[in-house]
Amino acid sequence: MITSQVIQHLLEDEITIPDLTGRNPNVFYELALRHAIAKPIIHIKEISESIPFDVLGIRVIDINSAYIDDIKKLKEQLKNI
Repeated sequence: MITSQVIQHLLEDEITIPDLTGRNPNVFYELALRHAIAKPIIHIKEISESIPFDVLGIRVIDINSAYIDDIKKLKEQLKNI
């Protein structure tokens, strides 16, 4: 459920990091809201999954959550953005 608290964070937080893995409709709703207000977003997804064509042109960081080293690499990438 997308609560008022979630909406408030989407509108006010400095940056968001949506995980596009699983194509969760709530994530894409929240992503659209964030895009509409032109606030920074870092997109991530599981390496084995594809994303829908309408967001295919967006830069996405691929991760393999089965490997702890990939999670560590992701943390380092996020620090450098």
